[in-house]
Amino acid sequence: MKKILHFFKNNFLNITLVFTILILANIVKNRASWEKESRIFSYDVNSYYAYLPAAFIYKDIGLENLNSITPAARKRLWTPVVYNNRRCIKTSMGLSFLYAPFFLIAHQYALHSNYVANGYSLPYKLAITISFLFYIAIALFFLKAILLKYFSKTTTAITIVSVIFGTNLLYYILFRGEAVHSYNFSLIVVFVYLIIRWHENPNYLNSILIGLLGGLLVLIRPTNILIFLIFLLYKVGSYNSLKNRVLYFVNNYKKSLIIILSFLLVWIPQFIYWKYVTNKYLYFSYGSAERFFFNNPQIINGLFSYRNGWLLYTPIMIFSIIGIVLLRKKLNSFFVPISLFFITFIYIIFSWWCWWFVGFGNRAMIGTYGVLAIPFAVYIETILKKKWFFVTVNFIIIGFLIFLNSFQVDQYKRGIIHYDGMTKKAYWTYFLKYNVPLNKRIFIESPDYKLAHFGIYKTNHKYRQGRYSYKLDSLHKNSQIRYFSKSIVPKSDSVLLSLTINVLPEKKLQPNTFFIKLWLYENDTITKNFEINTKNLKLNVWNKISFSTTFDYNSFKRAKLLLHHEGLDSIFVDRLKYKFQPLN
Repeated sequence: MKKILHFFKNNFLNITLVFTILILANIVKNRASWEKESRIFSYDVNSYYAYLPAAFIYKDIGLENLNSITPAARKRLWTPVVYNNRRCIKTSMGLSFLYAPFFLIAHQYALHSNYVANGYSLPYKLAITISFLFYIAIALFFLKAILLKYFSKTTTAITIVSVIFGTNLLYYILFRGEAVHSYNFSLIVVFVYLIIRWHENPNYLNSILIGLLGGLLVLIRPTNILIFLIFLLYKVGSYNSLKNRVLYFVNNYKKSLIIILSFLLVWIPQFIYWKYVTNKYLYFSYGSAERFFFNNPQIINGLFSYRNGWLLYTPIMIFSIIGIVLLRKKLNSFFVPISLFFITFIYIIFSWWCWWFVGFGNRAMIGTYGVLAIPFAVYIETILKKKWFFVTVNFIIIGFLIFLNSFQVDQYKRGIIHYDGMTKKAYWTYFLKYNVPLNKRIFIESPDYKLAHFGIYKTNHKYRQGRYSYKLDSLHKNSQIRYFSKSIVPKSDSVLLSLTINVLPEKKLQPNTFFIKLWLYENDTITKNFEINTKNLKLNVWNKISFSTTFDYNSFKRAKLLLHHEGLDSIFVDRLKYKFQPLN
């Protein structure tokens, strides 16, 4: 028994790491999100990943001939035409470098199997799923190496568990692991490890590694350039030490030059790509609508707003901020670089036009956790030396915050926590609740994106009051529900369309004011209106309404369903559901 206890004591940290990886891998496996058609290749991943099928499968990096690309791939390409019919991929290609080894293995497998080798079939989905688990595992072991250099095994284990399970990184591992955030976190952890290693032994090999990894980080997300503040200012704590650091880089100009050249080497493929597609070596692919407003940073909102405020949805990181203050006495080598990095990062990130960064919590902060784990560990190490009562209270709080984060991750997955429209009333109405009545979801208030592009931040009260609910009034008469084409309608001379909808009126509605519109597009638009009888609707509760209609399959090429309201009072409607059935 003593040998068993001795083994667990000496290997507590390694057991924690392995256990953490197994839990994450098992949850991802059970979720099997890679099997779903809309998963893995969705949202920004489409753009980060597009370089690989374009280059290796379709041999058309400029995407000039979309007709040669399979429909499954074509619908995922976010590429405006910018030069001579060439289409520029919106994001830079850094993440494609990390996908590439797994993509190439999947492609070879698809070529020699019954799967379609189009870059988007099941083998590719599974390969990307495996890739982010691989990089997360690397991050955990490098994070362990960093923390053990300065802290005990107990502090290291607590810090790793808190960072993984107590922050919004957990959601982006479990459900959006293929997105940039988990990869960004992993590479920053490795970069911090290389910073320490370089300053201990600034040889040519470490200089090359710093330059290559730094270049890749910036190629993934340009704001990652700020990580070089930690590299340049590590162990700088005074004016004299800063002056000596500058002189060191000047006197050792060969190593400085190697770092710069290694950095630029990673960017050469991107420069060539931009030159080929846009005829410019440097190109801002986001366009003029998406920009920074440095004269109007939303720092308070970005940290504390109910609309994705970082510390509201990841409150455990408050201990990291406290730890930054403690760094001055406990680990002075990191005090100046981490302080400056953190302050500069939040200023720049929350100056972005969309400071709430649609998602769970503020996802733009996830990459910083590889840095903020250090001050977090400083805080843990400090409280472990306090009296038992203080230690107990702190760990009860940390345990609760890990539980709260896991609970809210599940709430977000269920749609209870909204991706961009949470309010104070919504947050506390939904707090620690799963069964939220539909009529409580109307507390959601989405931002006005058109004004946000100009740096003006107001709530759009006229439209989209939640993930599930729409608010219609006389100022916004039409709400588009869904376009559909013949491909989802069974082929038949006559087709039955069945619809259900939930309606919540706040006040008694005027008659003949609320319709479902079915627009059938052929040479001319054919419109069918389905009037909803508002006379018998109950107020302030959800009323379920069902109805159906028939139409000729040959009468349209594509169609659109609209909600239409002409009344003076607002009405809430739950997302409309429909299905098609052949009648002959």
